Amino acid sequence: MKKTILFVMPSCDKCIDIKRYFDEKNISYKLYNIATIEGMDEFKRIYNKIKDQIKHNPDGSVCIPVVLFFDDKENLINAANSLDEVKRITEHASLRELNQG
Repeated sequence: MKKTILFVMPSCDKCIDIKRYFDEKNISYKLYNIATIEGMDEFKRIYNKIKDQIKHNPDGSVCIPVVLFFDDKENLINAANSLDEVKRITEHASLRELNQG
């Protein structure tokens, strides 16, 4: 994975847990607070590219947090909404990168 983006809401416990995990594992990420204009603008900018690959609630709203993993060509390779999903993705990527090295 070459680029990781995390879209969060203020006071979101799941968001805080994922940020803490990334920090503990030294995984770099770009953070966007979608409660801000900048964060929502960035989310809107990429939404059409990712909308079929991210989870939505029954009412059609997007599940928060949204964690996006991109390759070096800016292609979305994985998406997650929970710490368990993030751990599975990052641990699998670490094993793959070790095997390639």
